[in-house]
Amino acid sequence: MKKIHLKKIDTMQLFSTRALLLFAILLYSCNNEKQSRVLTADTLQPDIKKIDTPHIEQGPAAHDPILKDIDIDQKYFDQQVAAHRVISKTSFDTLSLETISMLKEFRNDTAVKIKIIDTLLANSRMKLLVVAAKTENESWAWLVCYSANNEIIWTENIYYEDFVEYFSKTTTRIKSKTIAITTETEMEDSRVHNVKKYVIGDGGKLLLLK
Repeated sequence: MKKIHLKKIDTMQLFSTRALLLFAILLYSCNNEKQSRVLTADTLQPDIKKIDTPHIEQGPAAHDPILKDIDIDQKYFDQQVAAHRVISKTSFDTLSLETISMLKEFRNDTAVKIKIIDTLLANSRMKLLVVAAKTENESWAWLVCYSANNEIIWTENIYYEDFVEYFSKTTTRIKSKTIAITTETEMEDSRVHNVKKYVIGDGGKLLLLK
């Protein structure tokens, strides 16, 4: 009887050890999955209000990325900003947003709302986010392009509104492969209208069209 009792104890200990090992493996897998899901509006802010966005391209990357048609103007900006929460300082640092000098100045300013408001492209080679900043009198948005290693390739200002000192506005039209950025500035009797067109080339580089 004594030997049978010891055998039962050994069997229970073995079962317990296997259960603990399985739990540890599952926990490790979950942590790795969480760390890999980075750099989109949803994964950085899982508790944000969900919105319908048709601007995400998933799947294998093409050599020549094609973006969805979209107008980045005041209507788009206001809608997207209203739908998203201010990002944390941890997310700010993870995204390396201090690369944009103005955002670096805003990082510790609680009066400035910094948000990730859209993901325009997400594939195995690159990600393209829209990052916004808003104060009482001014609004900004930037395109921020990341490599597969989550390193910033380039940034570009795509939206700006100034409601105080003088009329200045930057809006962007994205159509297929072309990013057209229009800047209008008006001071007293002078008015400047400038349009620059870009495409995304190999390696995610932003190329200016002549």
